[in-house]
Amino acid sequence: MSGREVFQTTNQEPWVEAVLSGRVTAKTRTSKPNIRPGDVVLLHASKSMWPGWRNIKWASGAGVDPKRLHLGCVVGVATVKAVAPSREMLSAREARAWDLDNGRNCAAEWAVRFEDIVRLENPVPARGFQAPYCRAKRETVESVAAANPCLRERLLGEGK
Repeated sequence: MSGREVFQTTNQEPWVEAVLSGRVTAKTRTSKPNIRPGDVVLLHASKSMWPGWRNIKWASGAGVDPKRLHLGCVVGVATVKAVAPSREMLSAREARAWDLDNGRNCAAEWAVRFEDIVRLENPVPARGFQAPYCRAKRETVESVAAANPCLRERLLGEGK
């Protein structure tokens, strides 16, 4: 991979869709992620929906349809802009994305802000990771680049 590290994070939907649609530009985690600004991350949608997804206020109002989501696939690529405690990073509007119908907010303690977020034209089936922000497997990165040539340089450090 030309020495370029690419990471992968697996999330249950509709959280990946929230990032790809621009509803949020950050994802929260319970522990501090071991990634830095500038790191490239594959956004992987797990094979299952988040159990409480119907209770997320925006998801129920936005018409999220699980049949239209690419579960079990890498569906996007983003670059890490910042890593910080959620209470410092999330705007009030963004924090509301984690509001549930019962009045609770399910945002976790740490947040990763993304930039240069791209929805893949051609999602790529891939195995997910239990741990967040693991180094992506070389085969997965190469498969994503092959299916989405416009990202080849970004992912592999090679010309288009």
